[in-house]
Amino acid sequence: MKIAVLSDIHSNLVNLSKVRTAIEEEKVAAVFCCGDIQTEDVLIEFKRWKMPIYLCWGNADIALREKTENNELDHGHVKISDEYGEAEIRKRKIAFTHTDELARKLAGMKKYDLVFYGHTHTPWISVQEETTLVNPGEVAGHFGPATFALCELDGKMKPELKVII
Repeated sequence: MKIAVLSDIHSNLVNLSKVRTAIEEEKVAAVFCCGDIQTEDVLIEFKRWKMPIYLCWGNADIALREKTENNELDHGHVKISDEYGEAEIRKRKIAFTHTDELARKLAGMKKYDLVFYGHTHTPWISVQEETTLVNPGEVAGHFGPATFALCELDGKMKPELKVII
């Protein structure tokens, strides 16, 4: 079973569409988004996707966050968390957040198999004891190539970074 990890979309719907095509081809079962979607348009686009989406807010999502808290937006099958979220899929414990600082703290708790984060716009995979930390980079493509990550949950659970072409 594959999952995808996205972050820092910053309303780039063109690149997000390319990600959607890639994850559909890969038959991804769930998507984790580590914040900074920035506008309602991205949330609307996510509602069109067929798989569950786990989203946490980033620092660029303040106005959008306020709208959802006031129930001005229906977020459908998109499961929104505040500072960080948790999920368990295929007996893999997953945490996701926006900042690298909180991601390292979550990994240090030694209770997660995977911790996903964004914010730095830099793709990165590392292992902190038994926890694999994954920063998928940025969908926006502001500071480098647009990237996301795929992770196979069965077997060795080795994440891989993908460049959006």
